[in-house]
Amino acid sequence: MEVDASTPGELLQAAASVWQWLLAFLNSNFSAALFGAGLGAWTAYWLARRGKRFDDTVQEIRHCNEGLIAAWNICNSAMVLRKQHVRALKENFDSSERLLKAHKEGIKAGTVPPDQPFHFVADYRKLPPFTATYSNLQRAGEGVSLGGKSTMIAYTIAQSVDQLNLLISEHNRLLAYFEANSGIDDARKVARHFGFKIGDVIDTRYRDMVDGLAATTDDCIWFSAKLSDAFTARGKELKGKDKRLPNVQGVKLPEGELPDDNNYSGFL
Repeated sequence: MEVDASTPGELLQAAASVWQWLLAFLNSNFSAALFGAGLGAWTAYWLARRGKRFDDTVQEIRHCNEGLIAAWNICNSAMVLRKQHVRALKENFDSSERLLKAHKEGIKAGTVPPDQPFHFVADYRKLPPFTATYSNLQRAGEGVSLGGKSTMIAYTIAQSVDQLNLLISEHNRLLAYFEANSGIDDARKVARHFGFKIGDVIDTRYRDMVDGLAATTDDCIWFSAKLSDAFTARGKELKGKDKRLPNVQGVKLPEGELPDDNNYSGFL
């Protein structure tokens, strides 16, 4: 549309003509089709974006469920190891050490003859390998947006599982060494078991092994339980009240089984 105007009156008349032409264009089938096509394209784009966000949320919730189950499997395996083996080892060592202390105090007080040997019952059981793995946990964690501390906990779980298996292997190897060198006198057996000096030798390997097994087993339990809780919390946050989304599973640790939080204040 061409308009030629040079006076104010002609400019007003031209503006009115342009306005009438614009109204006619907007009311035309072409403009309606153009607007409809644009609206349709925008709606399709919006629906596609919304559908992708929904699919991404479904996938992340599934990763949360996979992650919390993988973390719980590590936690449960560590609790079984502690219940069946590690707790008894630690309690046997600690109670024997208390008896040794009482024996020494008796000698000092004159109630125990100084040449009376100290006898104890050692729990030299071999331990099974810790079969729980963190590969499934690592795979699930890659698809979930967790906080910084939860990511650090996940990394620490991997270290704890590796450390526990190393300690179990070293513990069994040490017991084989004890068995191969069982011909030493009682005093040396006591010294190597409790880790105090006899002559010029201090052997703290067994003491360190028992303490390390107890502490690392607790680490596996605490870190994996906390990570399982983090996966659960993230999954529930994503689901909200949307019934279309998958349900979020949850695992509750038996009362009294979780190690003291005060031992892990840096991760809270």
